[in-house]
Amino acid sequence: EVKANGFSSYLVSPRVDSVVISRHASLGEHVKQGQKLVLLFSETMAQAQAEYLIASSNWQRAKSLNRASISEQAQTQYNAAYGKLSAFGLTTMAIEQVLKQDTATFGQYALTAQGDTVVMRDDFIQGQRVEAGTPIMLLVDESELWIDANVSPTVARQVKADTSAFVDVDGVRHAAKVIKQ
Repeated sequence: EVKANGFSSYLVSPRVDSVVISRHASLGEHVKQGQKLVLLFSETMAQAQAEYLIASSNWQRAKSLNRASISEQAQTQYNAAYGKLSAFGLTTMAIEQVLKQDTATFGQYALTAQGDTVVMRDDFIQGQRVEAGTPIMLLVDESELWIDANVSPTVARQVKADTSAFVDVDGVRHAAKVIKQ
């Protein structure tokens, strides 16, 4: 049985309760690192983006005043607001865009591919409410797959871990490595 490499596959899920606005990748599609997969909306995200916008403005104003006590407090609030957006899964680039974003779109955010992968499962529809941590996609790196072979105990005793092997697929040989479990 051919399986996805469990070390290079990952589940995509929102980190805050959200509603699916639109899909940007679908089952079987090859996606590139950074590519938008799904656009979501969250009231929690809207609040966090507004807090970041205010904290950023206060931090910039405090820096221009050159008052250490005010500046330190403003920087702490800015760092906390930035950290919250990061914890919610926004990339550095997405956080920077909040400062340029139309406030009417606050709450909208995209989940993006973390590498060049294939969408192997997508378990959502547009308009669906998704709880934080609920997997909505499975992305798999097909550059390294696992073959699960059930063999007799006699054969299993003869095969050593970390030895070379070959897998024949339609007459094409692929190098492999044996891992016993």
